[in-house]
Amino acid sequence: MKYFTFSLSLLFLFSFVSCSQSEKDQEPKVTVPISENQWVRAEIGDSQLGFQVLGTQSLLDAIKSQQVRAVGNTRLRKKSLTVAFPKKLLNEHFIFGGVITQVSDLKSALLGGLKLSDLPPISVRPKLTAQETDFKMELKGCLQNCEELSPQTSVVDFPVVGIDEANDRVILDLAVLGDQLNLVKMLDPNGEYTQLKTKTSEVVAVDYSASTLVFDVRVLMVPLNPKEGEIVSETQFTVRWYLRLNSVFNPSFVARDKTEGVGFFMTERGRFPKIIRHALTNYSLGNSQGEIKYFLKNIPQEHQESFKAAFDAWNEKFSEVAGRPLIRYEFIDALDPRSKNLVAGDVRYNILEWDLENEASYGGLGPSIANQFTGEILSSNVLIQGPRIVEIYQNWFKASKTIEQLKSQGQNAEAERELKKFLISTGSSNPELRNSKLQLSLGGEAGFKIHSQSQPYEDPIFLKEEFEVIPVGVSYEKYMKGYFMDMVAHELGHNLGLRHNFKGNLAASEGEPMQGKVSSSIMEYLGRPFRYLDEIGSYDVEAIKYGYLGILPENKDNFCTDEDVPDSDSAKLSAECSRDDATSDPFGYFLSRLNRAVNLVIARGTHEAPAWQAAEMATIMEPTVRGLAFYRTSAESTGSQWKQFFNKPGRPQEFQQISSFVTSEVERILSPSDLEDVFKSKNEEDSLKARMGYIEFKERVLKVLEIQR
Repeated sequence: MKYFTFSLSLLFLFSFVSCSQSEKDQEPKVTVPISENQWVRAEIGDSQLGFQVLGTQSLLDAIKSQQVRAVGNTRLRKKSLTVAFPKKLLNEHFIFGGVITQVSDLKSALLGGLKLSDLPPISVRPKLTAQETDFKMELKGCLQNCEELSPQTSVVDFPVVGIDEANDRVILDLAVLGDQLNLVKMLDPNGEYTQLKTKTSEVVAVDYSASTLVFDVRVLMVPLNPKEGEIVSETQFTVRWYLRLNSVFNPSFVARDKTEGVGFFMTERGRFPKIIRHALTNYSLGNSQGEIKYFLKNIPQEHQESFKAAFDAWNEKFSEVAGRPLIRYEFIDALDPRSKNLVAGDVRYNILEWDLENEASYGGLGPSIANQFTGEILSSNVLIQGPRIVEIYQNWFKASKTIEQLKSQGQNAEAERELKKFLISTGSSNPELRNSKLQLSLGGEAGFKIHSQSQPYEDPIFLKEEFEVIPVGVSYEKYMKGYFMDMVAHELGHNLGLRHNFKGNLAASEGEPMQGKVSSSIMEYLGRPFRYLDEIGSYDVEAIKYGYLGILPENKDNFCTDEDVPDSDSAKLSAECSRDDATSDPFGYFLSRLNRAVNLVIARGTHEAPAWQAAEMATIMEPTVRGLAFYRTSAESTGSQWKQFFNKPGRPQEFQQISSFVTSEVERILSPSDLEDVFKSKNEEDSLKARMGYIEFKERVLKVLEIQR
């Protein structure tokens, strides 16, 4: 059974190249456009292997001159592209997959979020098959639960249209690739997610370097149900498919199993999953320094210091742990002639890009592509929503300055309205925007990945609501330096194989937040007042020691990740594993957030009506209230694992007492002793608004708590 009819076999031909390539061969090359030039006849890759790309007219000329013998019944398309494939590469071991690298819609965060979505690599071998006069090249491979000797399924085939006897090679027609390798349609067959349908899909370019063939499929899509009279606009996606010889991977790489106490992404196609990571030392492809190289695209000059600091920080840790740095990097600006060919998602390179084109719901995204047998990473990419981030934080500092001025003049109500105006303008107070996800029914065994919709990779541009102005004494320049250092180091952590760690903040120092003392892990989520202070921590060092050297972690209770976070259906997961907390005391932090919300709902400190409506505040505060509720529901089953609850004064030491304690603390905050005085300080109309809003907010909070019982 074929899961896809990918006309992909052509790829193999380009991938065969020795590991003695020079360093310059890894530099980006200009792709060869194929759809317009039907006379092209070009050598690609190592000329000793005899690969050729031929346009339709060039192939017909070769047949006419008897250099090639025509075979098969398949008629060439008007814009066919054919490739001469050496027979000696049959049965060689390759990996192939595809990545969405470009989206023409510059405004849709939903469509922009599809960038870097991919089909993870499948291990395949090309086989030549024939039925009477029909010849095909098939890719035989395994999709799931794979071992070295697993049965091979035909996952890709395409026609052979000629034989070059003199050079012992077959001629493959690639024209059908455009129809069959439409990754956007594979991801969303019925257009339920994109609300688009395919107009055309064709191969438009091919390139070969670094032992890898890549070719681009351009997909033009139009609205699924256009309105009557509406001008139909087209959206273009580019999918970059790749095929790489398995021999390129580091032969000394040791596959490593998962271990308790640290978190890595895992391979998904193998029967025995392995953690994914880069080879610590890889001298293939002419890399004399044995380091992986990143190209950093479009980073504004004023932020390059932060990006450099993130890379240098990881290199410093690797030097301490392994005796040498891991990463080299080079800044590439938009005017660099190499820039257009350095495309995030191209598996030949490691690229971090300040995205100047597309919008997305994340702040940063950092997926990697790995060999599914060993876990060795072949390519890592990071996309940063830089322009949007800068806009948000410039507005935050601007709003904060206005808010402080208003408060200094005693205009507290106007100050809260200004804060609310800022949150709404960024979209961060809009739950529909924050949570707008459409889960796709993705390709079964194929295992398609939309990384921006995956919690393990998704680092949203809005993390938690912080109803405060900027930290005291912190300038915009200082804040953004720390912010981008944290974000880039976090995404590089994903690139290195590391998963989120939501226990990092449990190791935060007591008292005022300090640089490097707000978490033990850069893989933590932290809110606005804290993340500019975060650095690579002790947990992160433990993790890379295990992943890259095989040294088991000394402390196995410093890690929890996405699937460990409790939800409304679980009372068996620790309340201390939360995406929504901060500080070393999550419970105390949640209480402080609830107290702040109550003050906003009743408009404490002002004689006017509240700026915040109860429904708005209750929706925003729901993660915080749920966090409190989990302390109630999970105390008896997970309380013995808690690290930062029982060491605070006034808290019960018996698990059975915690549920009633949490309830009483929440009710205490929801019913402040001076509540009536606050209401009486306002005029009758404003007092009524505050009272009604407070009642509604309290009911909503208690309802969430009740759901967790």
